[in-house]
Amino acid sequence: MAVRTLGAAPVARSGWARPVAEAEAVLVRHYRRLGEATAQDALQAWARAGCAVPDGTPGVKQLNLWAFAVQPLPQNAGSAAWFCLRADRWTGEGSAATAVLLPSARGPQRTGGGPGRSCSRFEQDTVAWTWWRSPQGAEYLLAAGSRRVTRLIVRGPDWSVDRPAPDRTLAVERPARAAVRVEALLDNGSRLNPPH
Repeated sequence: MAVRTLGAAPVARSGWARPVAEAEAVLVRHYRRLGEATAQDALQAWARAGCAVPDGTPGVKQLNLWAFAVQPLPQNAGSAAWFCLRADRWTGEGSAATAVLLPSARGPQRTGGGPGRSCSRFEQDTVAWTWWRSPQGAEYLLAAGSRRVTRLIVRGPDWSVDRPAPDRTLAVERPARAAVRVEALLDNGSRLNPPH
């Protein structure tokens, strides 16, 4: 099985990332062979987000992982790194997951995913979101999109936010968590929903 990292964006180093050597050992133990994931940036990406892969069971022929956004957090709380992960099986089926790595988190937090073509070369565009509590205790909804996202739209029970997103990220402070719908607008005018 090949383990790849495609177009991984550089991610800020922090104390919660496992060492590269440990990541390599984990990958070799669980996936038998590293394939193309041998460059330092690829191993660092796997060290940070690899445990959020959508499917690691027998029959998976290839795993892909890449960072699609890095988001500066409000209140100078550091940065969030957003990842897209894909597992393709020998049967032709596949599944995907999005994940976010937040400062001081022990590991990645999956934000969505499921079967289908998301995070593949056939569907490269993606958007994801999560709730985050700042060190000062404020609640934020964080959202991020891949490179073709130009606008992010969030709808809550009695509120909505619709903003251009030149850096493809959005942080909205809310007094309490609630059910929301997140949507992205792409540069060709089409709309995109998070994988689920």
